[in-house]
Amino acid sequence: MATTVVRKQVLIEQQEKSHLRGQIERRRVKTSGTTNMHRECMEESVPDRVKRAKLRVNRACASNSVLESQSRSKVSNKRTILLSEQSPVKKQRVLSERNEKKQRVLSERNEGSKYQGRLLHGSGKMAHRHGSCDIYSRLEPIPWGIDEGETDLGLPQMAIKPRISLSERIPTREEVRKTLRLYQWAYRKFSQDTEGNIFRGERNPPNRPELWAMEFLREKNKFVNTGDPILGKVPGIEVGDEFQFRAELIVVGLHRQRQAGIDCMRKNGTLLATSVVISGGYADNDDQGDVIIYSGHGGNASYVVKGKPKDQKLERGNLALLNSKMFKTPVRVIRGFKKSKKCPLALGIQGFVNGRKPLMYTYDGLYQVESHFIKRGSHGCNVFQFILRRQPNQPELVLNPFKQVDKFRRLAGLERVIVRDVSKRMDTKPICVVNNINSDAPSQFEYIKKMIYPKIYSPSPHEGCSCIGRCSEIANCSCAIKNGKEFPYSNGCLVESKPLVYECGPSCTCRPSCGNRVSQGGIKFELQVFKTKLKGWGVRPLGSIPSASFICEYLGEILTRKMVEKRVGPNEYFFDIGVNFTDKSFKDTLSFLVPESEPTEACDTVEIKGFTIDASINGNVARFINHSCSPNLYAQSVLYDHGDKAVPHIMLFARENIRPFEELTIYYKFASNHVCDNNSNGKKKECHCGSSECTG
Repeated sequence: MATTVVRKQVLIEQQEKSHLRGQIERRRVKTSGTTNMHRECMEESVPDRVKRAKLRVNRACASNSVLESQSRSKVSNKRTILLSEQSPVKKQRVLSERNEKKQRVLSERNEGSKYQGRLLHGSGKMAHRHGSCDIYSRLEPIPWGIDEGETDLGLPQMAIKPRISLSERIPTREEVRKTLRLYQWAYRKFSQDTEGNIFRGERNPPNRPELWAMEFLREKNKFVNTGDPILGKVPGIEVGDEFQFRAELIVVGLHRQRQAGIDCMRKNGTLLATSVVISGGYADNDDQGDVIIYSGHGGNASYVVKGKPKDQKLERGNLALLNSKMFKTPVRVIRGFKKSKKCPLALGIQGFVNGRKPLMYTYDGLYQVESHFIKRGSHGCNVFQFILRRQPNQPELVLNPFKQVDKFRRLAGLERVIVRDVSKRMDTKPICVVNNINSDAPSQFEYIKKMIYPKIYSPSPHEGCSCIGRCSEIANCSCAIKNGKEFPYSNGCLVESKPLVYECGPSCTCRPSCGNRVSQGGIKFELQVFKTKLKGWGVRPLGSIPSASFICEYLGEILTRKMVEKRVGPNEYFFDIGVNFTDKSFKDTLSFLVPESEPTEACDTVEIKGFTIDASINGNVARFINHSCSPNLYAQSVLYDHGDKAVPHIMLFARENIRPFEELTIYYKFASNHVCDNNSNGKKKECHCGSSECTG
């Protein structure tokens, strides 16, 4: 009897395997257009199905009861239907239950009830509904309970669940900017942190801080635009946005490949390209501005093991670009370029990052894949070439590093220049004044290079360090000890805002090139004063400015509280000393993620005694910087030439990466008695910043 049961089990297993192979073969013939990757996935699933069927057969034989086997197979998940069962009655019952459920959901849909935004991907047969959304959409309304398709076996196919939560809100522009600031802060901390205090613990020193910063945000669940890849525009990203590292592209969901230049996704079983990065890795690339000849993936001698090039294949990224051409889906283009003599205005990055030549990535918008061809590459092997054309009606890049430097110079020459150099050669770089709105010129003022103190004021002397050469040892540098036992700068950038920063000054014995003298070197970026439509005069850079870079000092005349009360007439150039101009929401987020980032008792603070800077009569280029409720600059109190914590220098630093020709703004926090009319009456200053967070 036992032998008979074993023989029956073996016979059933053989029939099951034969039946599954026949089904898969028929499926393969019907889906001849399916990619090899999809076929492999189907074949790999066969052992799992056989194991499941074998387990159910063993249970049925052990129970020796047809009623018990039917009760075990009667479960809620439709994937648990026994493949070995050929009972027409049971199969008809299961199919009828599924049809009833579909009809019930469809009736609810007609009544305008439950819908689910489900991601379009997988190999389902559901036809695209052009009436509900276009082909570029990432989300399509699909009713609850409807599967994305059925197999040819008459069995339901498992619906692929989206990796993005349906309750997740699409990130706003400000949320993306905040995420990038958090990443840049983490990168600077990893670059600065060489003694393993709050981040590494027992881990090794970070030789790639940009990757450590990315993993830090991943652990804190601070990535935005997560979930399945996005075709077309990415929420919160605008054309012209600049990034210093590839990791930043991953953090915001713009390009999710760390090294590969082509990023792709599956939509309805088809591999489509979502974005490409052009950074000069392939010599066969040809960039002509709005038209790009992009070399395909693979075969590059620079990246192949042992440097042996080979012919490219129509797979992965190459196949995705070809499908994007066939289905006419948009492809995002990110340009990566290095600082060179050919584009002197393209970058404002100073020096090198981790021993590598600085690289900046710029989002250039959406492109369409027009055509492709195969040619013999420079290394003698076949290379796929794709012609990408930029879609119309997109903002034009202010500065194209490959082609438009000469064009920029011609356009700059067409602007109406009012003053060639408003600084009168007092600053390290000339600052011109242009006006294309009307014929007005800036009001008369005296350009100064140093702060003007009251005659009755005598600041206390600054106690400097006794370091030899460059300050490097924290334990031996008194300036570093005042800064909370750390150096405030890393690679020329301010690591994080503090209540008060101590720089090495004239009384210090270290070299003038010491890394703790960043704000004393003058203006490092080319600035321009221009006429705005609603806000009067403003300031903008002619090149890119990396996050946390020093811009300029806010100079003027130091006034006491009594002196401020005596000033009459319209005055919009006051700057209160001691007011916190940092981003409170960002600091709160930072304090929540990293409680150790809060200032310690070792950090000094500014003593608020009512001093104000007035730049109306005497000032520098900072007097033209406008207010914004969502600024790209912040003020940092710095001491270096005296020790009076009541009147520190006000240094302006970049809050984020700033694009060429983007207006520089700061949050002034105006007081009602600081903005007066002609009768010296306090009035509320109207805000025209145009920010989504404007408070009026």
